[in-house]
Amino acid sequence: VIEGLAAFRVLVRKAFADSQVMLVDVDTDQKWGEITRTEFQNWCLSRFRLPRIVASELFDLLDSRREGVLTLRHMEYLLGEKVSHRMLDQMIHSALGDPQTAFSHADSDENSQLSLEELEQLATK
Repeated sequence: VIEGLAAFRVLVRKAFADSQVMLVDVDTDQKWGEITRTEFQNWCLSRFRLPRIVASELFDLLDSRREGVLTLRHMEYLLGEKVSHRMLDQMIHSALGDPQTAFSHADSDENSQLSLEELEQLATK
């Protein structure tokens, strides 16, 4: 799903420049400021034509603390430049299964070291 989350970030960044505006767009039901799985699925379907199953997987990746809702913090992540270490770890496990497989996949020059460029390539594939 790393490709899915990376691709989703690209879609979101093309559509929105401000996380507050994005939050208002997706958060259609009360309790304001908390986006439920259903709200997120409906938004992904209407805004980006993503199937509910894909939206559900994206929701699970974003909800790394298993709180059951997304917040402004998650919108900021989607629009932001940085990927937290916890989110990167979660994306790697989702996409590649285990750290050794991920490392082997990322180490494109096979020198047993990851450069910043190799890590960035992994995060954007």
